[in-house]
Amino acid sequence: MAKGQTGKWAMLLGLLVAVVAAFVAFAPWDGVLLLVLGLVVGAMNVSDKDATAFLVAVLGLALGAGAIGAVSILGVQVAGWVTAIVGNVVALAGAAALVVAGKAVYALAKA
Repeated sequence: MAKGQTGKWAMLLGLLVAVVAAFVAFAPWDGVLLLVLGLVVGAMNVSDKDATAFLVAVLGLALGAGAIGAVSILGVQVAGWVTAIVGNVVALAGAAALVVAGKAVYALAKA
């Protein structure tokens, strides 16, 4: 399987795990699986030229996930599974962002 294909499949599998884990509790393995898949996605899917845009998008996703929690506090009840899915996707993207940020810091240190 080509490098790009592995990253694509890791992302798709990660999104599937994020959705399934919101409905079926198989903790702590869901978090571990999201972490590993996120690391693979970060290592294989994000190029150096896309690193900044990816990191900003992950930051926005994390802030948006926090906003969902704030909406439920204000009285508009968001279903718990929506919050769980978004939280799982943030975990997947956060692990990928860790790798991308590390690669960016390494590239800056090398230059």
